[in-house]
Amino acid sequence: MRLIGRERLNCLKGQSEALDKWLVSWLSELAHAQWAQAGELLNQFPTARQLQQGLFAFRVGTGTHEIEVQIAFPQGIALITAFKNFRQ
Repeated sequence: MRLIGRERLNCLKGQSEALDKWLVSWLSELAHAQWAQAGELLNQFPTARQLQQGLFAFRVGTGTHEIEVQIAFPQGIALITAFKNFRQ
């Protein structure tokens, strides 16, 4: 996936070593993903939620926030659209 909007996550950097490791790993997984459809994404990230067609919420490693990502599967583009407080 071509990943756009990484700068939206700058507020996470440096909060803790564990969070930094999680963020680097998550960004790498998204950048290297080759999903053709939502089901493939949800298999790889079982805690992710599909909010609407093409829009997904990923729980941050700490479990207190989530990252919303708009994905255009045919084009192979993932756009980080928001970073929000996680509410169940």
